Amino acid sequence: MEDLIVKVLRELASPDEIRAVAEWRSLDPKNERAFLAMAAAWEESSGKRAVRNPKPAPSAAAIVRLANERTTQRRRSTFRRYAAIAAVMVGLLGTGTFLLSLDEIGSGEFDFENSSASAQILDLPDGSFAKLAPGARLDYREASEQRSVRLEGRGFFGVAHEPDRPFVIETESGSATVLGTRFQLEDTDSALTLIVVEGRVALESGAEPRVVTAGHVGLAGRSGSVAVDSVSNIFELLDWDDGTFVFHTTPLEQVAQEVGWYFERSITIADSVLAKREITAWFEQETFEDIMGTVCLIAGAECEFQPSGLTIKQ
Repeated sequence: MEDLIVKVLRELASPDEIRAVAEWRSLDPKNERAFLAMAAAWEESSGKRAVRNPKPAPSAAAIVRLANERTTQRRRSTFRRYAAIAAVMVGLLGTGTFLLSLDEIGSGEFDFENSSASAQILDLPDGSFAKLAPGARLDYREASEQRSVRLEGRGFFGVAHEPDRPFVIETESGSATVLGTRFQLEDTDSALTLIVVEGRVALESGAEPRVVTAGHVGLAGRSGSVAVDSVSNIFELLDWDDGTFVFHTTPLEQVAQEVGWYFERSITIADSVLAKREITAWFEQETFEDIMGTVCLIAGAECEFQPSGLTIKQ
């Protein structure tokens, strides 16, 4: 359906294709939200006004109901624009995994416990998002001076950058103050483990905080000590083995490195300026072609797929 939507937005679709997209939009509120967000992304990248149907936004109750129903629905994609962080986010919702959009339900305070057997992705009101493992709990509080999270269990976070409003995660074993974007945090009975994929995080457990940078692991013990070690391949330490990718204002070259490593495919970016373009998206249980095709669309680039990999160019 994404290809058809792009044809409609580019005004290249036939009358039958236009009708097919219109019918798809009317079938489900999620489809309409996906279309509107993709239209906004197209508008942002091309400078053109996209044709939209003025439909009312779904109610909070409808969003929660749809989220709960997704455990029995076929996996599908949504495409949503975040103006606050000036980037496109693509949410690929897998069976048993739903996107719960807090800025549509209400902001300020939110408590969530993942009682399902699979991971759940939360879209936080500040533009950040978190993927919570089964059994994990997250309490979110937002104020003018700080964004605060209380975490039990394991979560992977992509945090919107707000220098004047830090994002602080508290656990039983210690706390992490986010100075960058992407990391995994797990609190157990014995320690707090931090794996930084991108950016910087200050890890604290009763003593002076230590800054953990990308490619490093921090371990905060209940005694108050914090140890930091570098690793040769940070991706191997992440506990998500289900094909999940979470990017938040991540340079395209970093996206290519992670996706290429996972699928064992070569990705070449032909332009150094293009390599620095930022991608904010998450993908779950998608093929190499689907992921990188969407990434190229977000980046406004052209993908040339080969048997061994991919070349990305303007």
